[in-house]
Amino acid sequence: MSTENSGERSGDTLEDDAVLVVGHGSRRERSNEQVRELATMLEARVEVPVDVAYLELAEPSIPDAIEGLAPT
Repeated sequence: MSTENSGERSGDTLEDDAVLVVGHGSRRERSNEQVRELATMLEARVEVPVDVAYLELAEPSIPDAIEGLAPT
């Protein structure tokens, strides 16, 4: 992991690290919920923010999710 111009370290992670889990998206809400559950489990393990985005058929879109994760 490169730390050049990436932010300040907090433990072994950078303060602006995040993970975006991207699923295809489904008309079946249960399928979308499974992706969200996976993201919740992952967030507990990696201890950085984890969010979900979908290619189509569900929200949020990838650009919207990235905007939500981006530091302000």
